[in-house]
Amino acid sequence: MPHGMEERHEEGFKSGYLFVIAVEGAEAEPAYFATFQERQATDGRQIRVEVLSPSKTDGLSTPEDVLDRMDKRLRQGLRVDAGDELWIVFDVDHHTGEKVQKIADMAEETHYQIAISNPCFEIWLYWLLSDYSAEQAQTLRALEQGKRPKQMKTDYGALKHTAEQAYKPLRVRQIENLSDAIRRARESDTDSAALLPALPGTRIYRLVERLKQLCPDL
Repeated sequence: MPHGMEERHEEGFKSGYLFVIAVEGAEAEPAYFATFQERQATDGRQIRVEVLSPSKTDGLSTPEDVLDRMDKRLRQGLRVDAGDELWIVFDVDHHTGEKVQKIADMAEETHYQIAISNPCFEIWLYWLLSDYSAEQAQTLRALEQGKRPKQMKTDYGALKHTAEQAYKPLRVRQIENLSDAIRRARESDTDSAALLPALPGTRIYRLVERLKQLCPDL
């Protein structure tokens, strides 16, 4: 159990699983993780997902801000049980390796788990719908680091627009394709011991795998 936390005994959740996920974005990440809210685990216990995100106007979206959000939530008296998990989710974006390493070290000290995306979270959303072609990946790698997130978001935006024209709602397809997205992310993660996932790549799959292991209908 992370340092400084007490066991959780709130009424209605004492026999469930809590996932607290601190994220950078105000829209994409909270909307996605809402998919997992209030589901039931294989053993009948409830899964509760709490997403800590910035407002659309406060601009607090750096990796440091993500870490601060989790720290603040704990200072507010969050209680956890042994099966609960605390995740820090952020993007490489334009940040230096030194900065990312610093945040990773601080998260490790407090026993938070980390899911980094390179260059950004939208690669996971893309993989939920389709493969990311070798040509697209080559174009992405050729760009300056600071321009990669915009390209990734442009690629995802085009794919999303096409997917929204299909007969199935986007959220339904995201659930149906979950195993494919995990496979794509795993195959891209050629050095799982490295701090950063490959470009393009994301460790979101590790968090989603944990949820999927608990939840029979994913």
